[in-house]
Amino acid sequence: MQNRNKPIQRKVTLSRKTNLKRVTPLKKETAKHRAELNKYRLIAKQNLEENPLCQLKVHPDCQYFADQNQHTKGRGIYLLDKSTLLTACTPCHRFINEHPALALELNLASSRLNTNSDEHVH
Repeated sequence: MQNRNKPIQRKVTLSRKTNLKRVTPLKKETAKHRAELNKYRLIAKQNLEENPLCQLKVHPDCQYFADQNQHTKGRGIYLLDKSTLLTACTPCHRFINEHPALALELNLASSRLNTNSDEHVH
């Protein structure tokens, strides 16, 4: 057995540099996530068609007609859950994202820190 108090004797000193270079760039998303995003785009578009008016109505410059979706529970595991989407105009959507405490108070968003195991949709 080797004595642990002495450093390992090497023939060549270790180097942190590498001569290896990537031939191809890293993928921005996995095939599974890309498939989920494709499904999400259809759900988001359908949600806007079914609910064309802004459901948030929190900003004085509300444009009345929705052009985006607000995720009340974040994207993550709720990405394809249509019940967590609200339609929003740009000023209201921006306002809610800039004021998370108000969004929580108005139930237009939920805290990602308070997760109950029975709330998760699988």
